[in-house]
Amino acid sequence: LRDETTIGRASDCDIMLPDPTPPPRGPFIGRHHCKICKDRGQYWIMDLQSTNGTYIVLKDQYGQTQYRKLTPQSPWALQDNDLIALCHDATLGPYILLKYEAPG
Repeated sequence: LRDETTIGRASDCDIMLPDPTPPPRGPFIGRHHCKICKDRGQYWIMDLQSTNGTYIVLKDQYGQTQYRKLTPQSPWALQDNDLIALCHDATLGPYILLKYEAPG
């Protein structure tokens, strides 16, 4: 990761994710879906007002998987092995999952 890394389906994103889902259902991934930034040694992820959201996958106290939707432009501090879901549907689950691995 760079100090700022954009993720989306646009050709100018640092991590470009093609989204083959045709209209009218898709595409689900935003042109500039989210970005990961480094600040004082900590990596943060922010949703860039994507239509279908960016989520952090968490386990609740009973071990059940929960999807926390990030509020656009509100950074979330990434921890080693965090799972990031680009788009999520309660019935279908996550569209694309990314795993963050802390550098070093």
